[in-house]
Amino acid sequence: MQMSGVNNQDLTNLIYTFQDADTGLMKSISKVASLVSDYLSCIEINRYVGYATESDMQTASIQFNNRNELLAGMLYS
Repeated sequence: MQMSGVNNQDLTNLIYTFQDADTGLMKSISKVASLVSDYLSCIEINRYVGYATESDMQTASIQFNNRNELLAGMLYS
């Protein structure tokens, strides 16, 4: 996964460059970093959907809400 110019392998390599640190601690930190990277890949951003009318947005929001995918509905007038 690539995020902000740093991928998971770069992060893992950085962690293992600390020579003076406890090996068990470094493995734990590496595992946590890997898990965080995996969980962040589940987050989808840029989920903007446009609708022609407010009614269309409300209808779609019910479907998104039923799937636990609704974050917000915004109406600009």
